[in-house]
Amino acid sequence: MDRKASYDEYSGALKFLSECLYAVKNVPVIILIDEYDVPLENAYFCGFYDKMAGLVRSLFESALKTNSCLKFAAITGCLRISKESIFTGLNHLNIISVLDRNYSEHFGFTEAEVRRAMEYYGVEERFADRKEWYDGYMFGDTEVYNPWSVIKFLYDLDASINAFPRPYWINTSSNSIIKDMVARADREIRRNCCQTDQRKRICGRTSNGGLP
Repeated sequence: MDRKASYDEYSGALKFLSECLYAVKNVPVIILIDEYDVPLENAYFCGFYDKMAGLVRSLFESALKTNSCLKFAAITGCLRISKESIFTGLNHLNIISVLDRNYSEHFGFTEAEVRRAMEYYGVEERFADRKEWYDGYMFGDTEVYNPWSVIKFLYDLDASINAFPRPYWINTSSNSIIKDMVARADREIRRNCCQTDQRKRICGRTSNGGLP
């Protein structure tokens, strides 16, 4: 088979897949979409954001709104894309952000979970180092640790109890959006960025707004 799919075939792919699964299993389908914002971020910097946003909007509307085979769906991402863009037409979204308490303990490892993991591997004496390097995420009112960093540091500690912590997360995601925002930021935002880099506290309003 050697041909190029049409726009409608691309935008209807998830719905078609769920219809096939339902036809075989006769059970409503659960759709999980992870990091939905990554192709949008790449498109933003490569100059075709509007086209990508249109495709994702059509894909979501087909799979999540007009899909009789769907039970429910969960979509995750780091960037907040406003309802008025790619989510147009989806009327029953329940948005859970870092400010919400619902499911807050599931966005990372809690301190109790990290302690149990370190005790299991017999490396609890290095907990202070782990906390200094990998602590600091607050979801709702729950303090959580970066799962990737926790797992990677445990892996290194299992080989050597004297292993030095490393910034394991550096190559796991892109910071292009943040760099672009800092480059265009005003003097106050730049000053706040410098304060956070010096581990100083800043106060400000938080918002659930995001890319258009």
